[in-house]
Formats: sequence, C-alpha cells, structure tokens
Amino acid sequence: MPRSLVPVVVPVRYADSPVAEEVRLEVVAETANEAIETAQLLVEHWLRVSRSERPGAAGFGQALADIGDVPGAHAYVFAPQGLEVLQLPSRFDSENGERLGEAFAALDEHAIAGVVLDCSALTYINTVGLTGIAAHLKRLRIHLISVPPAIARVFDIVGMTTFLNVHVTLREALEAIPDRS
Repeated sequence: MPRSLVPVVVPVRYADSPVAEEVRLEVVAETANEAIETAQLLVEHWLRVSRSERPGAAGFGQALADIGDVPGAHAYVFAPQGLEVLQLPSRFDSENGERLGEAFAALDEHAIAGVVLDCSALTYINTVGLTGIAAHLKRLRIHLISVPPAIARVFDIVGMTTFLNVHVTLREALEAIPDRS
C-alpha cells in the first residue's frame, strides 16, 4: 500500500482551559489508523517540546482524505507554531542532496525543537546527501528513523554512525528530542 500525506485533526485539551482546541497537521502513513496514531504521537511530543509552559494532552484524532502519495523520504519539523512535513526524494544524489542541505539551511534552529527524518523510503545517498544531513545534524537536532540496511551501511563506511542520532521507531526519536524549557 502506498504511503500518503494525510491531514489529521487532533483535539488538545490544555490544563488551563476547559475547552479543547484542534491541532491540524499532516502525517505520512499507509492507512487512516496509522495516520491517526502517528498524529497523536507527534502532537503529544510537540506539546512536550514546544509548549512546556502550557501542559496539555492530545485526544483521539480524525484522519481526513489523503492528499497524495509520498514516494520518498520525509521529515517532521517541530516548530513552535506547529508540526511541518518536509517531503523529500527517495534518492539523495548530488542535486537532491544539495536541495536537502538548502531546505535544512533555511530552518531556524532557534525556532524549532528538532527534526525527525524518516529514511524508510530512502534508496540511495551519496556524499552530497551525507553532507546535507551532517552539516545540520547538531544545529537542527536531527534524529533519523527507519534507516534501510543499505543506507546504514553507507553511514557506517563513511564513519557517520558514531555521531548520527539513529532510532528504530518514531516514538524513540521523539523521546530523544529535549524539552525546550
């Protein structure tokens, strides 16, 4: 089943308010249930890292219609104003690696809590792609998930394994993003 960009609405109830608010975000998922589950997890951690002065809890979300297929990698960016999805290609070759670096360079490290880069659909990476990640790794607090074995081998060969933040699951990566308090 193809992965799609799915808009999800998740209700959030803040401790200081009796009224629930809605958080709207887009997630990459294969099914509506997976989209809801992923969205709830992302919102819970976004509340932790971006809005620690106003604690809240995420409720059960609702997936809307798919927007379209996401054939490549993607990254979740945790910004104070919300969660954003960067759609990326499945190959980080010279041209795409340069675009990746430019996309990461455009992000303000003071305005985001972290980035989770889902590599599950990544099929190729060269030195330009490696540089696009490595150049912004610490500045943006980039965490990688679902790294395919062939890509992990490239990271290992070039010696990046020792300083990359690689996690098996989205939950593990989200828990590794520090609070902004």
